[in-house]
Amino acid sequence: MRQFTQEELKGALALAKDKRRRCSTLLSQANFYERTRLLAHRGRFDAKLLEPCLNSLGRSSELDGILEQNQTEMRRFLEKQRAAMVKQSETQSDTLAYGITSRRRAVEHLAAVKNQSQESPNLSFVVLDRPLFIFPSDGITMTSSLFAPWNNVAKISGEWNTPMANDGNDDLSFIFVWENPNEHAVVLNVESYLSLNGYCDVLAEAGDNNSMLSMLAELGILEYWNNPPTSPTGQRAQFDYVAFLSADGGGIFGVGDYESTGVGGSFDVRYRDFLVPPQGVAVFEVTLSIRHWTNGGFIEADFTSGDFEVMCPAVVISIQ
Repeated sequence: MRQFTQEELKGALALAKDKRRRCSTLLSQANFYERTRLLAHRGRFDAKLLEPCLNSLGRSSELDGILEQNQTEMRRFLEKQRAAMVKQSETQSDTLAYGITSRRRAVEHLAAVKNQSQESPNLSFVVLDRPLFIFPSDGITMTSSLFAPWNNVAKISGEWNTPMANDGNDDLSFIFVWENPNEHAVVLNVESYLSLNGYCDVLAEAGDNNSMLSMLAELGILEYWNNPPTSPTGQRAQFDYVAFLSADGGGIFGVGDYESTGVGGSFDVRYRDFLVPPQGVAVFEVTLSIRHWTNGGFIEADFTSGDFEVMCPAVVISIQ
């Protein structure tokens, strides 16, 4: 198999990912930019409508003190919730590890049974259990990573507190590569999953402010035998919903808001009937996609504290 550089793959994957997201119905349903524009319009309308009344009343230092105290309390609540989730992270990790072991045994059993029944036993069922690379985007901090069969792990975190020109797209990707060794084309069914153990939150400051966060598991595919590389037509099963959080500052009479959640479980992605030509090279990208937007507040994603982590155990290929 040919050798790949990180920069070469990053460029091709970035182009494919952008196209895939623009065409995704699921992602367009969580269109942060359009939603926040509407919320901002509403806030400006309310402020303009009530401006004469508010100007005559003035703004008291007592009111400012209440708002500041509320912000402090919200942040304290979020830290308390994060600490509770970190405390439970070991138990969650054990549960996920048991599920991965069970799934690995099931895959190995199916592979053994299926391969024994084929004339070319080594080509009917393939497990890619170690990625070539693990890529975090610029807005994500990866504190550690591990490459091991069925145990590919990254510990990551992200914090965002300013509006993003691109609506705030960040991600963590596990990159797997497979080459068709045959002298004839093959049809693949491809599946993988992310095992997630983490925490995320959003906070919107008082007034005309909003913060939103969306997480998805994605499966991207590159047809690397083409120049430039292309992607097959998208399928709905390439995406799996992980989490969505939203906080609204409440407008002119608002005092701010927050939302948080633990992120735990397995999130499956797959692609069916993928045609690969003789000696064709396919690149599979399993991604935790994080989309974020705030115009006054902050957003946090924590997959690094305690036993928090992001894992992609393997990519499983069934050759038809």
